[in-house]
Amino acid sequence: MSRRHKSRHRARTPAPGQPELGLVSIPLLCCLLGAALFVYEYGGSAPTLTKEFLALEEQVAASAFTAHDLDTREQSAAEKLRLLQNAARLARIQAELAQLAARHRDLQQEQLDLDRLEKLLAEIEAARLRIAELEVQRNKVIAERRSLFDNYTGPYVLVECVDNAIIVYPGAQRISLNDLPAHQAALLEQIDEFGYVAIAVRPGGWTRDSFDAAKQLIYAHLDAVRQSTGREIARTDFPIKAAEPIGPYLPRSS
Repeated sequence: MSRRHKSRHRARTPAPGQPELGLVSIPLLCCLLGAALFVYEYGGSAPTLTKEFLALEEQVAASAFTAHDLDTREQSAAEKLRLLQNAARLARIQAELAQLAARHRDLQQEQLDLDRLEKLLAEIEAARLRIAELEVQRNKVIAERRSLFDNYTGPYVLVECVDNAIIVYPGAQRISLNDLPAHQAALLEQIDEFGYVAIAVRPGGWTRDSFDAAKQLIYAHLDAVRQSTGREIARTDFPIKAAEPIGPYLPRSS
């Protein structure tokens, strides 16, 4: 066989896997013929198939619109549900925050109460220590007073010499040095009545002559009483610090 004859033979043979044109055309022609006969048989001059197709198309379009509307409503409902859920979650969070804020205020108040209690306890402890300290000082002063007064425990007149004046106990009567002559008779009479006189001298009493004036007046009177009556009225004098309380030295009736 020649090369030309072989090439013609290959041109008529279809490629492997592809149907021949004749086999495809026959079923297609049959379908077209059947469709034409159906239209001719049932449609006549008014093709009802076309109307039914259009009606079906309208129904499909309406169904598609309905489906789209339902989908839109579903999305809107889902969005509203999401908003409601967020609102409920926000309300719960706000309620929890309100509870936490109230608890925080309660804790702050409790802390303030604890601070006040601790401060009060500290003040009580400081007062207790101060009382104990004052008790020690009082006992010391009492011991010193007994030593100063030779353990005398009866009534007596206490004369406190301060800056340019004296203070007479009992009664805490303050008498300036200028007014002392006008009160000396009552003072000496009280000393005679009690039978004992003590003179406490503050630093100001040394420098402003109140001790000298009181000592001169009182001791001269005591010497005169002893000489005239033989009665011995006890006496004592002692220094006292500027800030030291006079209370421990006061007579019981003061």
